[in-house]
Amino acid sequence: MRALVVALLLLTIVLVALPGPARAASTTTCTQSACNAGITRTIATNSWGVTVVSDKVVLNSTSPVSHLTMGVPASVSKDLRSWQANDTSAGLQVSISASNATFTSLDVLFPSLQGNYTFTLSTVYWGLLSYSTSASSYTFNINPFPVIDKTYKAAVNTTFTYTGGWSSPRITSPFNDTLQTQAYTVPSLSPFNTTVWKIAFSSASSQNIFAVSAGRTITITPSGSVQIIDGYNLTNLGPTVSSIAFTVPKGVSNIFEDYVLGLEIDQPSTTPTPTLNPDGTSTVTFTPSFGSLPFNQSVKVKISYTLSPSTYISSGSLGTFTLNFALFNNVQFYAPTLQTKIVTPTGFRLNSVIGQTPQTSGSQMLILTTNASPLSNLGFSLTYQLDPFWASLSPLSWAALVELALAGSVIAVWKGPGAGAALGVPVQLITKFVDLYDEKSSMRLESDKMEEDVARGALNRFDYKQRRRSLDRRLNEIEQALAPVKRDLSSVTPRFQDLVKRIERAEAELQVTRTT
Repeated sequence: MRALVVALLLLTIVLVALPGPARAASTTTCTQSACNAGITRTIATNSWGVTVVSDKVVLNSTSPVSHLTMGVPASVSKDLRSWQANDTSAGLQVSISASNATFTSLDVLFPSLQGNYTFTLSTVYWGLLSYSTSASSYTFNINPFPVIDKTYKAAVNTTFTYTGGWSSPRITSPFNDTLQTQAYTVPSLSPFNTTVWKIAFSSASSQNIFAVSAGRTITITPSGSVQIIDGYNLTNLGPTVSSIAFTVPKGVSNIFEDYVLGLEIDQPSTTPTPTLNPDGTSTVTFTPSFGSLPFNQSVKVKISYTLSPSTYISSGSLGTFTLNFALFNNVQFYAPTLQTKIVTPTGFRLNSVIGQTPQTSGSQMLILTTNASPLSNLGFSLTYQLDPFWASLSPLSWAALVELALAGSVIAVWKGPGAGAALGVPVQLITKFVDLYDEKSSMRLESDKMEEDVARGALNRFDYKQRRRSLDRRLNEIEQALAPVKRDLSSVTPRFQDLVKRIERAEAELQVTRTT
């Protein structure tokens, strides 16, 4: 199987760069006499302990300006993980700097000089919410209002939301009061106000605090189906939890869970019962067999499933597909890095990637995202070609042969070189059969590429004819080599004979499709 493994590691990739956000060519700053801003702030903490602060800013200025600065108190900005700004049509550039020891500045740069302008600045925090095991209570520290300088005037409305079911949260500093559900309104915000509220509550119905590292493996099979494995490494920084809810995308099937207790102990796979959500996604509840996950303990969880082709995959022509998916779905956590691995099959050729920039390593594409959070844009579109023979062939035909060869190889290692043959598994014959078909698939892809190059003028007719003759000669040699292998393989058992016939039938149907 060594030759087959080597063949599976061949892949060529095209890198796609994304343009950065626009900004004004010159810098013009607000003045208090000219600029007034209305700020609507929402402070939202989700059930995994991540806080997103969203500031919608409506700026009115009597003279055009190029940027606006907002600040975060130093005690809060130490937990600031990521930020982004956008107007109604595009992303905006944001520069960050520590203005002094008391606060950090976020300067939003406009695409052009603006008088009246609306934009939203969003910031992500991890670490503002903490849990004390000794006091059995939560503490949440946040500045309820943005820090502004003396270049503009601002009015602020701030609303708190939390999906973790906080029970009777109270503001304990700098004053003592119940945290209200209505908006807190400040008609005129004082410059350089770095007040931070300390909010405490003793219980919550579903509030967790998880430190997370995560990754996703996307496997494109030779038959064109797409299989997903989502991996989570969770450390519980909140109270003991008996179960954890994960969300899987809509349009998936064959969901399985696996987990590793601590760092080493693998547990058996389980088949969960998903709960359908109104948006079409499903919730999968992970309940560890060891009972519960206490404070400061870790667990690794893997959730695997298969994507519905009708939901995520489209085909423009024979053997050409487009996968519209994401590096990760429903991100409720913050992770410094998020790695997505795309594993490709024999006969795969990449056309384009839109939305992300991958790197290639053999038969894998790797995409590394930094500062992954609920704000991250993780969608992508992958257009690729699969050799039409492999794409049209049911995976049961050739994959069964590969599995049998692998099984025979394992048996040979464990029980001796003759054990595989003794059990009716012709390892060398199967390996040769798959290798020859794999080379034939590569030749077919090269032939298609040559046809495209000639059509667009990238290959002259003389070189094309020479390479065409060489390819045809090699394809003829492969056909001659395949004939006795097929015959010998078919004579081993009726099952092998049926598999070979199914492969030949699929190839014949493909040839009819090509010629018509």
